[in-house]
Amino acid sequence: IQAHKKTITFLQTGATLQIKTFSPDVMTGVKPAGVLVDEEHVIAEKSDASRVMGQIRGGMISQPEAFLLIITTQSEKPPRGVFKADLMKARSIREGEVQGHTLPILYEFPEDLQKISTIPGEPAPWENSSCWHMVLPNAGRSITVERLKEDYAEAKAAGLEELTRWASQHLNVEIGLALRNDRWAGADYWMDQADNELTLEEIQTRSDVIVAGIDGGGLDDMLSLVIMGRDSITAEWLCWSRSWVNHNVLEIRKKEASQFLDFEKQGDLWVMKDPCADI
Repeated sequence: IQAHKKTITFLQTGATLQIKTFSPDVMTGVKPAGVLVDEEHVIAEKSDASRVMGQIRGGMISQPEAFLLIITTQSEKPPRGVFKADLMKARSIREGEVQGHTLPILYEFPEDLQKISTIPGEPAPWENSSCWHMVLPNAGRSITVERLKEDYAEAKAAGLEELTRWASQHLNVEIGLALRNDRWAGADYWMDQADNELTLEEIQTRSDVIVAGIDGGGLDDMLSLVIMGRDSITAEWLCWSRSWVNHNVLEIRKKEASQFLDFEKQGDLWVMKDPCADI
C-alpha cells in the first residue's frame, strides 16, 4: 500500500488499484482494466465531464476484459450533462427501448410515485414510508427505514427545499424544476402543461393573434425569443420559445456549460459559432 500515491499494488502480478483525479490531464492515455466512477451527478457539473468519460471509455477499448462501474445517487439539482445522458441510457435499456452492453441497476420509484404534491398540506406519493424499502438495497444494514423516518421529519420541518434535497439523496427522487419555498406558484403545474409536439408553424396556423417577446441578453448570456398565440377555436394560449448563445459562453460560464449543451441537444438552444452571424 502506497498511501502517498493513493495506490494499492498486488505484488504477485503487479496489478495496481489507484484513486485518480477526474481530469482530462490525468486520464489521457490511461488504459484501465476496470474503472469505478463514484457520484457521477457531482462529476457531471464539471465542464469537461463528458470529455473525461469519453477518455475513460476510449482507453478501455483495447482491454477486452475491461469494465466501467458507475455508482451515484440522484442529483440535488435537475440531472444534467453526462449524468443525465447515462441515466437516460440506463432507463432506456431497462425498459427494453434500446439495446446495449450496460447492465442498469436502478433503485428508483416509478414516475408516478416521484411526483410532487400539488395540494397544500397533502404529502407527495413518495413520502409514504411503506414504499421506501424498495429503493434501499442496504436497508437493515448500514441504514434503516426507522432512522430515515427521523431524518425525513427533520427535513420536512425545514421546508420544501430541504425535503426535496433529502428525497433526492436518500430515496433517489429526481428533482425536476427547482422547487424552492419561495418558488413561483405556477412551477408546480408547469411541466404538466408542456406539449413537446407543438411547433412554431402550428402556432401560426392555429392562432388568431400572435405576440412576440425578446430578451436580448448579451455576449455572455442568452438571447431568447418567445412566441405566444391564442387558439382561434379554443382560446387556449400556445407558446413556443427558443434561445441562442455564443459559443464563448461555454467557457465564461463553465459551471453551466453541461446544462447549455443539454438544451442544445433538446433543440431549445442554438450555440452560435459566429457572434456576428444572423440568427
